[in-house]
Amino acid sequence: MVQIADYFFKQDNLDSSFAYGNMAANLSRQIDWKLGEARGMLSTAGYIFFKQHNHVKCLSICLSTLSTFEKEKDSTYILYNLAGLATIYFLIEDFPLSIYYNTRQRKLAKRMGDVEKTLEATHGMADGYFFLKNRDSAVKYYQDGYNLALSSSLPDSNFIKGRSYLGLARASYISGDNEIAISYLKKAFSYAQFVRFDDTNLRSAIQNTYVDIFRDLKQWDSALVRIRLTEKMNTATESGMFNYNFYNTVANVFEHINKDSAIKYFKAAIEIRNVFNSRTRSEINNLTQIEAERQRDILKSEEIQEQSRKRNIQYTALAIGLGSLVILFLLYSRSIIGEEKLIRYLGLMLLLIVFEFLNLYMHSFLEHITRESPFFMLLTMVSIAALLIPAHHRVEHWVSHQLVEKNKRIRLAAAKKTIASLEGKR
Repeated sequence: MVQIADYFFKQDNLDSSFAYGNMAANLSRQIDWKLGEARGMLSTAGYIFFKQHNHVKCLSICLSTLSTFEKEKDSTYILYNLAGLATIYFLIEDFPLSIYYNTRQRKLAKRMGDVEKTLEATHGMADGYFFLKNRDSAVKYYQDGYNLALSSSLPDSNFIKGRSYLGLARASYISGDNEIAISYLKKAFSYAQFVRFDDTNLRSAIQNTYVDIFRDLKQWDSALVRIRLTEKMNTATESGMFNYNFYNTVANVFEHINKDSAIKYFKAAIEIRNVFNSRTRSEINNLTQIEAERQRDILKSEEIQEQSRKRNIQYTALAIGLGSLVILFLLYSRSIIGEEKLIRYLGLMLLLIVFEFLNLYMHSFLEHITRESPFFMLLTMVSIAALLIPAHHRVEHWVSHQLVEKNKRIRLAAAKKTIASLEGKR
């Protein structure tokens, strides 16, 4: 059902896509399969966003399903989800968050070897920086996207090449090279016109960039031609995703051509802005804040796990090192080169290290069991010490006397053997 929903979405049949996605979610609820429910819900998000323009509901679905996918470690759907979140925040003009989710998408896509999603995220990051007027970062990621597109062999080559040339055009435009930007836009459109389902409004974005360039060049008639083309494209695809900045740009163009039309588009811009009234913006900010807190908790948990992993590695290394020292000490004590004072000193030192290691290793467990209560920790440590003291004295006596005496016997036997050998040679 999810696959059918995705198919209909790619065919621009949003009603059917929503129906099958909803059926998938309902079926998963019946069998209490959280992952399937999340996949079905995510399939309905496109309908809710593009058809209902309900940004809050769509954002809520994407954030809730992301939590499920992360718990289940479903990398494929995490990738889809991050792409959706990046798109939502881009279209509501929260470009920093769009860049954040595209950055996460790009990192995950690279790790999974998904070139298409890597390319999509790279272009998304570049667009975010472009609208933030961060020239250096925008140019860098547009160029990275173009280089990646050249080196890849993805199926939808018309869309990829058109998107890449649009990136180069925007990079040239933001660098002040309008003539080069226009030449790239011509190449971009030569590919984009053959894209069947333009779900990212590629052709519209090309015309919008033309409008920006002609507006800066004060070529108002040329800008108006491009505006008309953009309006036709959006009407044909029923996307309705004009944004506030575009309407303002159109209004600025008409200020120099037709005052009445300028007023019309300024009003349209105000209506678009009113969509994000204080209540809607507050709900979006609230969802964003909850997700930010969840991500902080995840990072904190990961840091704790990483610290625990490093601590366990260190304990293991110490235990191996300590065992090796004990073996070396026993070998030394049984050799003829061992000296009485050094054996006694090394034995006591090694004994001290062993007991301190046990104390260090047990300390973390005691903190957890006693919940870091100073009183109970002291009581427990004293009790353990009362048990270890007799053992400590016995081991110390064994090291100080038996090992030393044994070493004396070994050395004496070695000396007798040497003397006997010399006498035999005489």
